[in-house]
Amino acid sequence: SVVGLLVFVLALTAWLIPSIAGDLYALARRLPAFSDQLTGLYDRLSNREGLLGQLMPPRALEFDSSSLTPERLRTLANNAFSAGLPVLVSCGGFLVTLLANLFLVVMLAIFFVAEPGAYVRASLYLVPKGRQARLEALWSTL
Repeated sequence: SVVGLLVFVLALTAWLIPSIAGDLYALARRLPAFSDQLTGLYDRLSNREGLLGQLMPPRALEFDSSSLTPERLRTLANNAFSAGLPVLVSCGGFLVTLLANLFLVVMLAIFFVAEPGAYVRASLYLVPKGRQARLEALWSTL
């Protein structure tokens, strides 16, 4: 079952990576135009009358979208990937732990639903003898 899960995860990854790479490429191509639009929107909002115009500070950094050449974007992506890889690894570990715990809870729930009497009898050993009758009444209510 572990090998099957590993094969499933690898197949899912092989299926998703080309799609993600294509989307990232399309996003990188639209990034200069988007940055110009975002800069224009910020300028329009910060020059407005009223509370919003007063709260927004003027731009402190001038951004030139022509500096986003493919080589510059590739360098930025490489830097982000090398800095983000440890985060991705830890998130992957978290995701695997989360899925394993979810699997365990679901399996325990299935076993409990299939044979609840065995688990009720086992839970009686966890409480003092004087409280076992109360626990049995509680279980029968549930």
